[in-house]
Amino acid sequence: MTDAVLCSAVKKLISNLLVVNRHRRYSAVDVLCDPFVLTVGGSRQLGDRLDELRQSRRAELERRSKQNRLTTKQGGITRHG
Repeated sequence: MTDAVLCSAVKKLISNLLVVNRHRRYSAVDVLCDPFVLTVGGSRQLGDRLDELRQSRRAELERRSKQNRLTTKQGGITRHG
């Protein structure tokens, strides 16, 4: 990423974190699927794979979240490696 693109990506991420309305604010899953985070601060070039990686990461995180909520509702908290 160029410096201008990197700066823009950081500003967008921070702006989405500072939204007062909790329904519009980035969730933990949104942050972990943000292009800036996926590219490790712009140090990795993902090119055409970025959208594919975002979708697969989001699906995996949502699956884990759902699994953790079910585990917690059942009365036990377990750690998943």
